[in-house]
Amino acid sequence: MSLESLELYKNSECMAESKIVVVLEYMIFNIFNSRKNHQYIKSLQLQGKEKILDFGCGAGSVSKHLAKSLSKGGILTCVDISEYWMKKAMKRLRHFPNVQFKLGYLPKMNLPKSSFERIFIHASLHEVSKHLLDDVAASFKGLLTLDGRIYVKEPILQHHGMPVSEIRALFTNIGMEEIKFSITKKEYSGIFRRK
Repeated sequence: MSLESLELYKNSECMAESKIVVVLEYMIFNIFNSRKNHQYIKSLQLQGKEKILDFGCGAGSVSKHLAKSLSKGGILTCVDISEYWMKKAMKRLRHFPNVQFKLGYLPKMNLPKSSFERIFIHASLHEVSKHLLDDVAASFKGLLTLDGRIYVKEPILQHHGMPVSEIRALFTNIGMEEIKFSITKKEYSGIFRRK
């Protein structure tokens, strides 16, 4: 694994080693947020035939709802830098034939350009090291079809998250425009398309 890959997620190896994190991940995402995540994916009004990239899929908790929504031939490609979390996602999503898994640093993956109609980013941007964010964002744009959309849902708390201004700047700097958003005390949710 390259130095870039190791730096991509802050403290990912420490997190992966912690049994407490595993228990909390299970409790938070599977028990408390499952319904919320289901409603969020449903609100995206997917047609079921899209090709979707799930960036920073983690353990696949939200990916599972995406995979279920792609019932008309859609394909979900789950990407994560952490082998630990990818194994969790693969186990969770093993019964979905429409899911592919890619382990590594997105800008180095050589995925076909313009191959995804939707890119889904759920609580993972803030984990990317700041000096790598521009390269990751450029990858999003290169992978997106001309009429594609990027869905972003990020925590915005000072101690856990990313400021809304930084999220917006990241995407406007690569030629994307925000077409819909909502902001709560804890979370930003937005949709971007090419200008």
